[in-house]
Amino acid sequence: MWIDRRLADQVLAASRQFPALVLTGGRQTGKTTLLRHLFPEATFASLDLPSAAYLADEGGEEYLRGVREPVILDEVQYAPGLFRHLKVAIDARREERGRFLMTGSQKFPLMQALSESLAGRCAVLELDTLASTEILAAVPAEPRLTEEILWRGGFPELWRDREIEPRLFYSSYVATYLERDVRLALRVGSLRDFERFLRACALRSGMLLNLT
Repeated sequence: MWIDRRLADQVLAASRQFPALVLTGGRQTGKTTLLRHLFPEATFASLDLPSAAYLADEGGEEYLRGVREPVILDEVQYAPGLFRHLKVAIDARREERGRFLMTGSQKFPLMQALSESLAGRCAVLELDTLASTEILAAVPAEPRLTEEILWRGGFPELWRDREIEPRLFYSSYVATYLERDVRLALRVGSLRDFERFLRACALRSGMLLNLT
């Protein structure tokens, strides 16, 4: 099931104004799916695999020569060495738009690399999980749908296949987030303590935060 995203028009507009575009957001929010839907003719290259990320990171110039533009570079934060070569490639044909369409799930290291290499050359947009209005527009009206939205949340996968049990999805999501993103980006010493911190935050969701 395809769900129209409100950000789609902004993504298309940005691709017509900038040589490069980065779509950030948490894992499983639909970044890759949205770009592949909007740009079906673009080449797709995933850097999620360590071997592919290594080739792009260590041999960026040769790597870019080997891909047909426009290209979707998925999870580009895994190849930080690629950004300086992207800058050179963009400056060589600065007037061309929509050449490099990138996604990234780790926002802080990604934004640092962008500010150092692609400032002024790249549009940055953030994709959140599904809004209730997006879900209501895509799912036929049915009793207790609002309650299900509150329980199921906004991750697209949970609405693509409503047989998925939300508790299992979220427990797996948190485990992956801890192992891949937190350990790599924040260098947290104890993942157990960080998980306890997440639980403490979740228990206080919607409550007044007293920092004293």
